[in-house]
Amino acid sequence: MPKGNDEEVSIRKTAIRNATLKATEKPFETAELALDLLKILPELASKGNSNAVSDVGVAGLLASAACKGALFNVDINLGSLPEDFASEIRLNAPLIQEESRLLSRKVMDAVRDKL
Repeated sequence: MPKGNDEEVSIRKTAIRNATLKATEKPFETAELALDLLKILPELASKGNSNAVSDVGVAGLLASAACKGALFNVDINLGSLPEDFASEIRLNAPLIQEESRLLSRKVMDAVRDKL
């Protein structure tokens, strides 16, 4: 985008911020979805078909990696945004990270118990 005068600079700055916000929201949604999967896996490991429990373990590993990776992208993009942008994401990202850590451990424990 051009940046030849103050108006163009302002338009460009706004466009970049909006794009960065979108680039923050999408991986945050991915982290939320991965967390949703992690929430159901301990029960699936405990009550599901014992022949498929290793598949539940793999799903737990992949969901955990997806959540952590998505949160890396969230963090890098938040650093480029003003503090008043994405306040809900800033608040919830650390909570998702901690909950995913705890649930990942719970999944692995449930899988090991069933092996």
